[in-house]
Amino acid sequence: KATTDAFDFKASREIFELGGGKAGLALGGEFRREKMDFTPSALLAAGEIRGDGVGQAYGGSRTVKAVYAELSLPFAKTLEAQVALRHDRYNDVGATTNPKFGVRWNPSQQLVLRSSYSTGFRAPSLTDLREPSRLGQTSGIYNDPLGCIKAGNIDNPRNPDYCGIQPDLVRGGTASLKPETSKQFSAGFVVEPTRDFNASFDYWRIEKSDTLLANECAYFSDPASNPA
Repeated sequence: KATTDAFDFKASREIFELGGGKAGLALGGEFRREKMDFTPSALLAAGEIRGDGVGQAYGGSRTVKAVYAELSLPFAKTLEAQVALRHDRYNDVGATTNPKFGVRWNPSQQLVLRSSYSTGFRAPSLTDLREPSRLGQTSGIYNDPLGCIKAGNIDNPRNPDYCGIQPDLVRGGTASLKPETSKQFSAGFVVEPTRDFNASFDYWRIEKSDTLLANECAYFSDPASNPA
């Protein structure tokens, strides 16, 4: 059972005149309380579910506070910029401040150019942090990327015992997990030569650090990071 109680507020107004119109300011905040309790079924608690380990009851809660501001700056009729800043504070994994910068240029009625840069933050869930470790098996069948014999590679045979395996898997949370962070950049344009036709092109680049990985398939997809 998981519950989230939240309260948020926001306000906006025009603040001063620029070449393309009035600049706008938006301010807001949020308070959130998250709570989670897990009670295993009798079969899971006894370890009677095939492929899964003995399940234990666990739970936890946390509070999250956030404030943010956003500024819209129409420097000219054809040029507008956006600046935003958000600060989040989790009582269990710490605080973070993330900016965003964006620009939109409309040199003609037929063309719009746009770009933005921002940073991001994703906190581990309460399950990621609090779930007790238990020994089970993977849900899928896998080939070890280094140990399994590869089709047609008779000159370099490997141990077939590493093919079609369902290895043991330790599943659980870790209280020392760091939040996942990211950097995002995008750029693109829209062309509209006529009222009946338009086309757009966009480029995105996202870099993640301390990625929170839960997909078991990923551990069997890269031989360089999964030595036999």
